[in-house]
Amino acid sequence: MPVITTPTLAIAYTDTGPREGDAVLLLHGWPDDSSTWDDVLPALHAAGLRTIVPSLRGFGETRFLEGDTPRTGNSAVLAMDAIAVMDGLGIARFMVAGHDWGSNIAEALAVGWPERVQRIAMLATPPRLGGMPTPPFEQTQRQWYHWFMATARGAQAVRDDPRGFAHVHWTNWSPAGWFDEATFARVARAFGNPDWVDVTLHSYRARWDEAAPDPASVWLEEAVKASATLSLPALYIQGAEDGVNPPSATTAVPEKFSGPFAFVTLPGVGHFPQRERPEAVADLLVTLFTGDPATLSDTIYRSQDMSKFKPLLAGAALFALAAAATAAGVAQARTAASPLTQVATFDHQVTGVAVTADGRRFVNFPRWTDDAPISVAEVLPDGKLKAYPDDTWNSWRNARANEMPVGDYFVCVQSIVPDGHGNLWVLDPGAPGNEKPLEGAPKLVRIDLATNRVTKVINVAPDVALQGTYLNDIRFSPDGKTGYITDSGTRGAIIVIDLE
Repeated sequence: MPVITTPTLAIAYTDTGPREGDAVLLLHGWPDDSSTWDDVLPALHAAGLRTIVPSLRGFGETRFLEGDTPRTGNSAVLAMDAIAVMDGLGIARFMVAGHDWGSNIAEALAVGWPERVQRIAMLATPPRLGGMPTPPFEQTQRQWYHWFMATARGAQAVRDDPRGFAHVHWTNWSPAGWFDEATFARVARAFGNPDWVDVTLHSYRARWDEAAPDPASVWLEEAVKASATLSLPALYIQGAEDGVNPPSATTAVPEKFSGPFAFVTLPGVGHFPQRERPEAVADLLVTLFTGDPATLSDTIYRSQDMSKFKPLLAGAALFALAAAATAAGVAQARTAASPLTQVATFDHQVTGVAVTADGRRFVNFPRWTDDAPISVAEVLPDGKLKAYPDDTWNSWRNARANEMPVGDYFVCVQSIVPDGHGNLWVLDPGAPGNEKPLEGAPKLVRIDLATNRVTKVINVAPDVALQGTYLNDIRFSPDGKTGYITDSGTRGAIIVIDLE
C-alpha cells in the first residue's frame, strides 16, 4: 500500500477509480479499518468518482515516524492528517464521506478548509459543532466505553485485549448476526498496529477534556466548537438499529446544517451502514456526490427501499395517478397524456397510500421522528383527513408510550393495503422512532370497510419480529386467506401469515 509522508507520519492509503474523476475522500471509523468502504467503491467508480481511502493514524499500515511523537487521536489532528494526504496527492478540492470517527473528521475538514471541501456525508456519528455537552444518562450508558477508557484500569484492560474490546462493540452496536467472525478477524489485524491503543485512548479522553488535544490542532478544535452550522451540501446516514447512536440520539442533527441537507434512516441497520447495507450507502453517496445539491434542500427521506434516493419534502403533495381502481383496490396508472391531479397535502411523511375498489382513499403516517397526530386516515373528498377507523385507534403518542397498551393502538404504521375482499389491512411494525419494536406492538389489523370497525388483530410473535426486523408491506393470496409480509430488516424475509 502506498504512503504519504508527513513530518510525523507515513499514512497508508489507496487511490482508485477514474483519475480524471471528482475526488472523494473516504474516512473509516473505530473500531474498523479502511476496508469498510470496499463494497461501496465499485459503485462510486462506476459513477466516475476517484476515491482516496487512508488508514487513520494508529490503524493498519499507517505508522508514526518517531518513537517520541505523542500518539494523539483527537478529531482535529486526524483531519489535519487527511488534509496532508490530499495535499500529497495534489488534490485541491474534494468531497468527503466519513463513518464514526471519520464522520467527525469530515466535519472538522469542512470547518477548517471550507474552500476545499465541496460536499459531506456523515455516517452513524452526529456532528460536534458547537461543542459536546455531557449527554443524558441514557446515552451515557450507551457510551460506557468512553468513561471506561478514562480510568487507569479501563485503559489497562484495553491494552490487555484490544481485539476483545473491539469485538464487544461490533456485537453490541448492530443487530445480531450482522457480521461473520472471518470478516472481523481480517479487520482486527488493523488493531494490531502498535499505536492503536494509545491513539484510541487519547481520542476518547480528549473529546471529554480528560486529555489535551494535539497542540498543533487546537485551532481546529476551537473552530469546530465555535461553529454552529455547516452550509455545504450534506447527508447524514442513520442506522435505525444503531446500538450506540440510535435515532433518539440524533434528533438535533438537522439543526447543524443550514444548506442542502438530507437525513436518511436505514431500517434494520446498526452502526456500520457501509458494511451492513453497502448498496444503499453507495447509492446515496453517488446521489450526493454527482447529483444536484438543490434536491437535498429541507429533505428528510426514510425509505424501506433504498435502491433509489428520491427526496420527499415535508408537506409534500399526494398526487392521484389513478384512473380507476381494480377489484383488488390497486390503482391503474393514467396514460402519459392525462394530467396529474393533486388530491391532498400533508404536514407529515406518508409511507402508505391505498385506494379501494369504490374509490375511497387512505393514507398512513409512521411515527419515526414526528409524533404524528394520526396514524391511519381516510382522505375525504375535500382533501381533509379523518382518523380511521376512529380516534381511539389513532390516539397513541410516543411521549406517552409507558402509559398505553401497545396492542390497542396503532403505534408506528408502515403500510395499509386493501385485500379485495372488503377489508383494509394495517401493518404496524410497532417500532416508533425507527428503533427496535416494542414488545407486543408488531401486529396486523383488519378493518371492515363496510362497517369501519376493527374485526381482527393478528399479533406478530417475538420469535418472528426479532431485533433487526422491520415489517414493511403485505400482499394477499387471491382467496384472501394468506398474507405475505416483507421483512426489510437486517435478515430480509417473507413472513407468511394465516389470516383466518
